[in-house]
Amino acid sequence: MEFLALLTWLLLAGLGVVLLPFALATPGAGLAGLGGLGGLSASILFIVLGAPDWAAWAQVGMATLGIGGASIADMWLSDDKVISGTRAEVIQAGVVGLQLPFFGVVMFISLLIALHATEPVI
Repeated sequence: MEFLALLTWLLLAGLGVVLLPFALATPGAGLAGLGGLGGLSASILFIVLGAPDWAAWAQVGMATLGIGGASIADMWLSDDKVISGTRAEVIQAGVVGLQLPFFGVVMFISLLIALHATEPVI
């Protein structure tokens, strides 16, 4: 289960790298990007250190941060008073739209791991 979480975090971290340059223009995009990168780090530490509980709960926290940040970015990019319709905003909206379902999936997987619903393979 932790390897499925690792693959999902890799996807989210890659999408987060796309969002991080836009952190000054859209603050929620920065939070979503940091959530993806932080979750990847916590997932790697979970596997390398032999499944400590704090690393599992850190993944849950990073998924929560990512969901919150992506939701803020989505609200920001949907506001007609704030956006101008540039190519960068279209890219941000697409990436945030991809991230939100994956953050939900990784939140579910991380909660299963943190609550010991599955035994770690490590």
